[in-house]
Amino acid sequence: MMPARWRRCFLGRGLRGVLGAAGLVFWAACGGAVPPAAPARGTEAPATDPRLAALPPGEEQEYLTTLLADPEAAEAERGEPPVALSPLGTMVRALLVEGQPLDSEALLAALPPQTREMFQWLSPAAHVANLRAPLFAMHDAGDTLIPYTESRKLVESLPPDVPRRYAEFHMFEHVYPRDPSALLGFIPDLIELYRHLYLVFLALTE
Repeated sequence: MMPARWRRCFLGRGLRGVLGAAGLVFWAACGGAVPPAAPARGTEAPATDPRLAALPPGEEQEYLTTLLADPEAAEAERGEPPVALSPLGTMVRALLVEGQPLDSEALLAALPPQTREMFQWLSPAAHVANLRAPLFAMHDAGDTLIPYTESRKLVESLPPDVPRRYAEFHMFEHVYPRDPSALLGFIPDLIELYRHLYLVFLALTE
């Protein structure tokens, strides 16, 4: 059975923080071009799109959901919006209608205080000082969604007595392998990946 310290390491708040941050960065990086949410189970009405969940329910959320679901309507939308928009809603509309890139700092500032507090709680930076379990991290230098420098910062910010191993690769597109036909050029990466995973599983048996 996996020791408790490893369960905390692999399933703890740090991982959830990375995933939560990845969702926000992913939407901004792709210009909002993410498939809409699937309909809620057992109903015909679509579930609230997670990208708009920070907006209070009402006409603002409904209006932006319509623009998000209909690119042609978004392209045709010009002039003043038909409903009052919050600062967050204004930035979302600017992205959907005018293609303006998101200002991440302004986006975070426009979120409700309780949402910003949740983001802070989910961030690995808020908990890394309490980490005692060994940490194995790996990242691809060509990741276009989450910069590999974030993993470097995470490893560097660990308490001095925490064992860590960081591996960097050039063979992935975020979490997916690159073109399989080019794998021969990634032989050094494949060897390092094998070594990294071997040490992970070896540590799990201790």
